[in-house]
Amino acid sequence: MTQAACYVPGVQREPAFDGDFTFNTGRIKSITDIDYIIFSLSLVIPTIVGSYQGWRSRMHMEIEEFMMAGGTMGFIPVGLSLISSFLSAITMIGAPTEVYSHSIMNLWSALGFVIVCAASAHIYMPVFYELRVKSVYQYLEMRFSRAVRTVAFGVFALHMTIYMALVLYIPSVALSAVTGLNLWGAVVSVTLVCIFYCTFGGIRAVIWADCFHVFMMFSTVMFSLYGASEAVGTRDMLESVTRTNRIRFFDFRLNPTVRSTAWSSCFGGGGIFLALYAVNQVSVHRCLTCRTLKDAKLAMWICFPGYFLFLLLSICVGLYMSAFYENCDPLQAKLVKHSNEIPPLFMQDILSHTPGFLGIYLAGVFSATLSTVSSGINSVAMVFLEDYIRVYFRARTKEEKHRMMIQIFSVIFGFICMELSFLASKMGPGILQVGLTNHACLSGPLLGLFSLGMFFPKSNEKGALIGVFGAMMLTTSMIFMLPTAPDPDIPMKCVSNCNVTSLSNISKIALLQPHTTTAPAIPENSIIIYNVSYLWFSMVSSISCVIIGLIASYMTGYGNPKDVDPRLIVPLFDDVFPFYHLPESTREYFRCGIDHKDKFEKARRKMKISPSSPLERVSTDESFIFKTFSSSGFQPSKSAGTSEGTGELLTAESEI
Repeated sequence: MTQAACYVPGVQREPAFDGDFTFNTGRIKSITDIDYIIFSLSLVIPTIVGSYQGWRSRMHMEIEEFMMAGGTMGFIPVGLSLISSFLSAITMIGAPTEVYSHSIMNLWSALGFVIVCAASAHIYMPVFYELRVKSVYQYLEMRFSRAVRTVAFGVFALHMTIYMALVLYIPSVALSAVTGLNLWGAVVSVTLVCIFYCTFGGIRAVIWADCFHVFMMFSTVMFSLYGASEAVGTRDMLESVTRTNRIRFFDFRLNPTVRSTAWSSCFGGGGIFLALYAVNQVSVHRCLTCRTLKDAKLAMWICFPGYFLFLLLSICVGLYMSAFYENCDPLQAKLVKHSNEIPPLFMQDILSHTPGFLGIYLAGVFSATLSTVSSGINSVAMVFLEDYIRVYFRARTKEEKHRMMIQIFSVIFGFICMELSFLASKMGPGILQVGLTNHACLSGPLLGLFSLGMFFPKSNEKGALIGVFGAMMLTTSMIFMLPTAPDPDIPMKCVSNCNVTSLSNISKIALLQPHTTTAPAIPENSIIIYNVSYLWFSMVSSISCVIIGLIASYMTGYGNPKDVDPRLIVPLFDDVFPFYHLPESTREYFRCGIDHKDKFEKARRKMKISPSSPLERVSTDESFIFKTFSSSGFQPSKSAGTSEGTGELLTAESEI
């Protein structure tokens, strides 16, 4: 289907932008020494924060303080840390690019994020918090088996390592291409800074450094918006985006193959965020450092206004950018090689006239990178200790050595991410498919795995393993075998007002012609699931994990719900709207014979634990969890663990 021609206003630019801009000069300016100084300060300040936290806690830096901040963090710093953990530099660059290349449909994801916050705070988080785990994958061993725990840990480590490498590389290459910033110098510097304050200050240093990063990120995007409005003008911007159909918002088509609609952005995008916030170790780890469960829930809810404001400001920047380059698309004019390089080019055009302004933008982008990479390094290093070393080599490791081991693991994973960034530079355009595959094929099945355990008491170990691997294979085939067709509503890009004499990379004939593309139709005989929008991939992988897991559990023999500790199951039909309005007989059926009344309070009374004490809430080892588990009178079925069940684990840990 051929799209309509773009708006070509003859020989006059509408709106007109005269000045030392790239589409007038054909020349990209380099950053100044002042910009480098400001950028360097954005790396120095987190280093100082980490050094201060390490020095402040040097006299009582026990392993629990280093890993869990002693369970004494307030909800505000934790909430700010949650905001920055997954609002990476890819988001800062990608959100304006999405508006420039397509429309503002991504704004619907904010509505989906409300559902994400509610589900994460009130359904998933209470389970992890009340069980007093340090790693979310400890839950999977209690619910299924050690094998399921190990598989989930491996999937998480692979997912986060690839994600951190992409977060390091993609913004760095985009910025270096249009600013002259040394690519590998930036990658190495950011990695070393992350490694330093992760190893020296622990989780407390990471959380407080994230607070600084959030401040820098919001300051940068607001500063960018102000500069864009001054350069373009709000009236001209509104006229331009109306002409080019970028304010396309009320698209409620039910066709899942359309690239972006209100439904796919809200629920499909919400599925991506649910996997990142509800069951991802990075997010849950921060909430577990809070003093109380109430603080953990408040921290999760702080994410919504933060995400919505950041997304709204970024979309506004994208609208101004679309108006600025309406009649001279930098991609068509060969000023940049990829659309992700357009936002840095826009910032250079509107900010570089004042020394230091571009440096502020660089500082904000790399602050977003620092927050994501440091959070990932810290969490991966911790779960490597908790889910691998302490599970399989516990008898050979001493408790006092665990802090040093986490520091060593942080260094190792930091350098692995840096090496993968170098590898990513060899992949070319395929790197974007790797990023999409990473979230859909790895984080989505993990959400399905936890949901299978929490919501379906009859599911068993074999069902969990088959479900997670089946979902990963299905999603991988969706991405690599039959990729989705392009969005037929993409606005056209024009180069009718690029400076012909200064841009030698594009012919005069091309400059005077509107650029149109043809979106290929979806083959009529194809399977529809292979043509759904990329926004649905994570949700599809999560749901398929649950469905495959339930089928496999049925075929291998359902587990007995009465053998499952009630604390491991979420009573959806008793706690979640609108299910709790169903008749009591219906809700009783879905309880599967499990008594959920006062289940956490009963466990506390048996172990004589006060829920208000943060230091008691954090255990020194896993013996607390499994002793509490055993004292409640529940044991995982032998099919869900080793041949000895959990008793073997209890005996080994009691001796230690």
